[in-house]
Amino acid sequence: MLDVLEKALKELQKKLEKLSVMQLAVDTNNAKTESKKRVKQQVAAEKETTKTVLSSAKRNLGNAIQGKFGKKINEVLEKQAKLIDHL
Repeated sequence: MLDVLEKALKELQKKLEKLSVMQLAVDTNNAKTESKKRVKQQVAAEKETTKTVLSSAKRNLGNAIQGKFGKKINEVLEKQAKLIDHL
C-alpha cells in the first residue's frame, strides 16, 4: 500500500515539474512578445524623430544653400526620409 502511494506521489511530482517547465516557457514567451512590442514602439518613435530632423535640415539647408549643391542636398535628404519610411 505504501509503495502505491509513493509511486503516485512521484508521478504527481513529475507532472508538477512538467507543468512548472511549461509555465516557465509560457512566461518567457510572453516576456519576449512584450519586449518585441516595446522595441517596435521605440523604433517607430525613432523613425518619426529622424524624419522630423531630416525635414528640418532640408528646410533650413534648402533656404541657406542655393544652386546645384543645395538641390543635391535636398535630393539626398528626401531619399533618406523615404528610406526611413521603408524600414
